[in-house]
Amino acid sequence: MILNIVTLFVNIIKIIYSIICLVITILFDYNKTIIESFLENLNIGGYCEDLEKYYEFKKKHSNGIAVFNHTTHVDGIILLNELREPISIVCAKNIMIELSKKIIEKWKCLVVEPNRSTTEQITKKVLSRKNSEPLLFIAPSGSEGMVEQDENKMGIFKTGAFVSLSPVLPVIIKYNPYIFTENVHIIESMINIINKGKVSYCVKILDPIYPKETDSIESFKNRVYDIMNIEKNKINVKLIESRDNKKLYIIIISLLILSYALFSYDFKDYILVLLFLVLIIVICLRNHNYIYDYVYKNLIYIYGIILGLYSLCSENYLLFINSIIYPIIYKIFSMYNYS
Repeated sequence: MILNIVTLFVNIIKIIYSIICLVITILFDYNKTIIESFLENLNIGGYCEDLEKYYEFKKKHSNGIAVFNHTTHVDGIILLNELREPISIVCAKNIMIELSKKIIEKWKCLVVEPNRSTTEQITKKVLSRKNSEPLLFIAPSGSEGMVEQDENKMGIFKTGAFVSLSPVLPVIIKYNPYIFTENVHIIESMINIINKGKVSYCVKILDPIYPKETDSIESFKNRVYDIMNIEKNKINVKLIESRDNKKLYIIIISLLILSYALFSYDFKDYILVLLFLVLIIVICLRNHNYIYDYVYKNLIYIYGIILGLYSLCSENYLLFINSIIYPIIYKIFSMYNYS
């Protein structure tokens, strides 16, 4: 019962934090730190193979297009993280797109107009691209790729991305464990990812695929699909371990707890014992459930907030300074160690 309540609370925090990260990106611009924080919040980590092929293709081809297999709502975020720059994507016109209009224009994204042919808009965008502009990314399977239950099969491709018969850069995203959802609603999809616990991924850039003289739109599409599906099944996604400096963590959080004992005007020993007891329980259980792992990662910040509020209520400004400075020190040292 208690775990269910904590799980619900943690999942709500994860979703709210994820939305905040997305809003910051939409309002300002691409920021790798924010993108990494978004993925870390969802316990998602991974790597990219053959990234140089992306930059070579982008520089060499003015009329090329990148296609990727669409599996989750975080595919775009992962591509932003691994390609290390903004990307141009195809998106349907809606309220969210209207709110992020400046970013959409800056990243040269293609907003599909409902009263015009999607294929026509994609073809025009691909053929008019300049080498200095972002490469257009499109998921030929659309949202149907996210509901594909067969791990060894990608969602069926539509023809829109292939009508211009331009060179194609295949980009594969593969997850471990495999993710699919019965409902493509973004909130339900996010909860499905959260409930997976730790998720690892591999982004693999394949060699460019060029249309043959004998290719029709259909045959070119099928050839790209077959190559990508075969290569996807060859990928063995390495499990990404959580980045952690346990000694630093214990030292910092112990100092934070002890600051309560040293600087509190109304010190109560049972509160000190309770703070250490919660710490010990979370450390012991962190590998048994993703909820405990999440609490472990954020316990320093949780304690900092609790002690900060307590110190403000009691007008204990020395304790308030400690409640702020220790979480900041931990964050700085963590970033330095993992950079």
